[in-house]
Amino acid sequence: MMVAGLSTDHASIHSNKSLIGKETQPVWLRAFFDATHAGPCVGLQLMPLSQEEIMSPFRTITPNFSASPQISVADVAQAARDGFTALICNRPDHEDMGQVSAQEIAKACAEHGLSFTHIPVSGGIPEEAVPLMREALAASTGPVLAYCRSGTRSTNLWALAEASAGGSPEELVEAGGRGGYDLRGLMPLLRSLSQAR
Repeated sequence: MMVAGLSTDHASIHSNKSLIGKETQPVWLRAFFDATHAGPCVGLQLMPLSQEEIMSPFRTITPNFSASPQISVADVAQAARDGFTALICNRPDHEDMGQVSAQEIAKACAEHGLSFTHIPVSGGIPEEAVPLMREALAASTGPVLAYCRSGTRSTNLWALAEASAGGSPEELVEAGGRGGYDLRGLMPLLRSLSQAR
């Protein structure tokens, strides 16, 4: 697998050949893929959102990490006003027609003093994306906003990165639920990563 363009402010994984396809994924990644693409979970208890959260696409997971569906250039300015210091894009370009490119978001980040990291994932999360996400989170000087199509990939990758750094799986799942993202299907993998540290 090839990883290119890694730097303090910009990391990119080629989205054509570097990502592990579902058929060739190790068992733990296949299980992760199945868990995160199984559709809505029955009985999912989501925390009610405040009026401020309803008006904003940004979903607070922890005081230092939020996730969002696809953002616009205008959202970058709002993120800066909200106190975010770093943006992470977990979405490949050209996933949808009219999608704002990572390059456009990176340019807006530079104009507003935010760092930008591109760690695109699609069709399952490749192993190398976890340490890249962990590095990007560790390099931030303040709150981080990550985005993809719905915010799910960003939240999943955040949880995997935090677990690999020794984070509590139970607390990570609870935090994801507060932001409206169900991470219960990740629990076995989060425990494995946390214990392997």
